[in-house]
Amino acid sequence: MKGIGMPGYPAVRLGLPATRRIQALWRQQRPDVVYLATQGPLGWSARRAARRLGIPLVAGWHTNFDHYCRNYGVPWLAPLLLHGLRQFHDACHATLVPTQRQAQALARLGFKRLAVMGRGVDPARFSPTLRCQALRQRWGADAHSPVALHVGRLAPEKTSVCCARRCTPCALPGPTWRR
Repeated sequence: MKGIGMPGYPAVRLGLPATRRIQALWRQQRPDVVYLATQGPLGWSARRAARRLGIPLVAGWHTNFDHYCRNYGVPWLAPLLLHGLRQFHDACHATLVPTQRQAQALARLGFKRLAVMGRGVDPARFSPTLRCQALRQRWGADAHSPVALHVGRLAPEKTSVCCARRCTPCALPGPTWRR
C-alpha cells in the first residue's frame, strides 16, 4: 500500500486510502475477522471495506492520539479527533485496550465494547529470579545495579524524555549510568 510522510513528522508514514483495493483483495481471499491497528487513512479504508463486505472488525487501542494535540500545538483539535476516534472504534465488535484503567478512561469518554488484552512483560518468563549474572557482568552491572532498557521510537508524544528522567535517579548512587 502507498504511503506518505506525516506533515511535520515525515519519519511517520501514513498509509493512503485504499478502500477499493482492500475490498478487491478481501473478495479474493476473505478474512474471518479484521484487526485494525491504525486509525489513520489506511485503517479507515480497511474499516470501510470490512463493513461493506460484512467482515467482523476488532480494533486495537495503541495510542492516545487526542493527547498528542497538545504536543503538536493544536489542543483545539483534541475534541474533534476524539469524536473521530469514537466513531472509528464504535463500529468495531471490540476494541482491545492494554489495561483496565485504559478501558475505564475510554468508557468515561463514551467508547463502547472495550476489552482488556494485556501487553508487556510476562512475569513468569522475565523474573529477577532468572537473572543471568554473566550477562549482567558483560554489561558492567553487578547484582544490585539497576538495568533499564527502552525499546521503541523516541518521540515527544511518547514522553521518552520523561522515561529518561525517571531512569536517571537510578544512576545517582554511582558512576555506572550509560546510554
